[in-house]
Amino acid sequence: MRGFYSFDQSIVFDGSYRVLSGQIPYKDFVMPFGPVTFWLHAVFFRLLGVTYFAYVFGAAAINVLAMLASIVLVRTLFPGRRLLSYVAGLVTAVWFYPPFGTPWFDQTAFFFSLVGITALVAGVVAEPRRARLRDALLAGSGLLAFLALASKQNAGAFMLPAYPLLILAAELPDRRSALRSLGVFAAGFGATLAAFAIWLWAFS
Repeated sequence: MRGFYSFDQSIVFDGSYRVLSGQIPYKDFVMPFGPVTFWLHAVFFRLLGVTYFAYVFGAAAINVLAMLASIVLVRTLFPGRRLLSYVAGLVTAVWFYPPFGTPWFDQTAFFFSLVGITALVAGVVAEPRRARLRDALLAGSGLLAFLALASKQNAGAFMLPAYPLLILAAELPDRRSALRSLGVFAAGFGATLAAFAIWLWAFS
């Protein structure tokens, strides 16, 4: 309930409340970030009311999901190492949000990056006969990569090279498979970018 960054802790609270009140990012108020963080935590305000508890609860909920993503990621990479996956989850639960305490743009971006990388890894290790699941995970990873970028540009861009590098590391030397996986990921990213651009043009 305290956190270490009280100077800026009101920013996401204010932006999320503005969204909840019907204001449209960039049209009714301006900020140097993407609107995803505000949209996300406006949902918690809608569900729990506009309170500091709801604000902290939103950060705690994202922290739990980040912990679960870490467990799934490590289990996917090391199927026989269950203890290692729980250690990864514990470490993530301790460091991901608790030191900060309240919702913030960087953590939101890194959360979507973590879930996106988890989906991507699950996609590239999926059995070849499960092509639809594989494609859905790769396209979903592209969607999540864009959401990270639209949460905070520098944090999302910092993680963006990891996606193609992971695909290439998993798929090469099979260039055809690598190019197909890169294409599916790019399609998910591009479709989300296009949807965001249409929203900007139509509403903002």
